[in-house]
Amino acid sequence: MIESLFDYIKSISDIVGDNEKMFVYRGENKEYPIPCVPNIFRESRRLEYINFEKNIIHKIRSEGFDNETSYLLTAIEAQHGGFPSRLLDVSFNSLIALHFAVTPFYNEKEDVYDRQDGKVYVIEANNLYSPSSLEIEELYSNELLNNHSFKNEFPLFSYSYKMLDYHTKNSRIKAQQGGFIMFYGNEFRPLPKSVVNELTIPCLSKKRIRIELEKLFGISNAFVYPEMNNVANRFVNTLEKYSQTGLSDKGDLNNILESFYQNIDYCTKKIVYEYNKYKGHLNRLSVYKEENNIKGMTKYCKQNNILINFVDLKKDGSPKNKTKFYKIWEKEISRSLKNDTIIPEVIALERYLIEVTMDINLSKRYLVDENKNKPFDEKYFDAKVSKFFEMLLCNQYEILSLVLGNIDIELMDWTNIFKEYGDV
Repeated sequence: MIESLFDYIKSISDIVGDNEKMFVYRGENKEYPIPCVPNIFRESRRLEYINFEKNIIHKIRSEGFDNETSYLLTAIEAQHGGFPSRLLDVSFNSLIALHFAVTPFYNEKEDVYDRQDGKVYVIEANNLYSPSSLEIEELYSNELLNNHSFKNEFPLFSYSYKMLDYHTKNSRIKAQQGGFIMFYGNEFRPLPKSVVNELTIPCLSKKRIRIELEKLFGISNAFVYPEMNNVANRFVNTLEKYSQTGLSDKGDLNNILESFYQNIDYCTKKIVYEYNKYKGHLNRLSVYKEENNIKGMTKYCKQNNILINFVDLKKDGSPKNKTKFYKIWEKEISRSLKNDTIIPEVIALERYLIEVTMDINLSKRYLVDENKNKPFDEKYFDAKVSKFFEMLLCNQYEILSLVLGNIDIELMDWTNIFKEYGDV
């Protein structure tokens, strides 16, 4: 929870620290059910009309808004003009992202979203590319603008994306130090949790932070939408971060598998962390019980947001019926803690595994279809993807079984979920 510019800078510093990795930032001035979604994936017309994305670019050129020969560079111009695209705006400047988290677009009232919390997403920038790269331009124009291309139709490639460095095409992108994340696929898949850190900007802090940004750094709407700025120094400093790998279908598949591994490993570690926190709370409460310190126990619950609404409390926070409280506290508090800490993380991992497993099975179906052009066959896919994912699931299952072996958690019935997808 970020209540001031100082809080924000400290939090960013804690995340980035001495890390050699590069990060990009995205600010959203309210909380969306799914964050970091390119606007074209909210447009059903994209799939209804085969050339919807390409036609947007042609229309922009025909109206004289852009004279580029590159589809991608025109799309970048269109993105900043409010047109839908599969590009997601990000910034290489964390303060710019904070500005967008507390300030609406320049044509809206400054405080229009001041009753809603803002969000800043700190995203690890893997495989950075230049938007002027010929490979990236060919990928975008030949594959991603075509609904029926392998890159878009192959379900597993919906997990693929490319990070694009910012381009000095117009002064607005320069001022915002803006880059882009270019998503593959006809269906949107969120960025892996393992590469995203989330910071919340409480609605009551937005006005204060807007003032601090302008006073201390001169960042306001007048700054982020100008026709100026020189970014030559940054060009030189980031060239070494550009990806050294080419753009191949098998290379993308390797990147996706690495992303799966990192994301599942991250989710597993998060569950283990929540479990340790859960056990720590129970151990501390047991000490209070042994000391017969019921006031200390209820105070500890209140300080740590542990629900104890299963008993009636006095005004001072202690239970009216101590005998009843001691009789059922361990069971009820354990259940409350489990529901608030461990279970949400298990559900999040479970949903992710179900989604990925379904996409793997759909991808295998795609490879069996004789009418599709494919860069690799089902045999390669089984050896590369299916076995890897099976091994990954088994490893994580063993870890979680050891950690959560004595915790009662009801999981989904995968049999019913996958009965139409064949063997799983």
